[in-house]
Amino acid sequence: INRTFEKARALAEECGYQVAPFEQVWQYAREADVIISAISAQHPFFTRENVENIMQGPMGKVFLDLSVPRSVDKMVEKVPNLIVHNI
Repeated sequence: INRTFEKARALAEECGYQVAPFEQVWQYAREADVIISAISAQHPFFTRENVENIMQGPMGKVFLDLSVPRSVDKMVEKVPNLIVHNI
């Protein structure tokens, strides 16, 4: 998933992955085990509230936050069964 669908499609084709529109980010985040975030924004995109909403059962998730400033809020680290790595 990328904010620019064409960029996502080109990369997905090159690597053999599937692509989805950005509007479906929460649906796919629910299904993902690992989420890599590299978003340019002034405020975190992934908040504790929206991450708690995508957690399903006891299965954990790993967030790799490559954004500066962070796109995964520091409070997300308090969510059970979740690991956050950031730069």
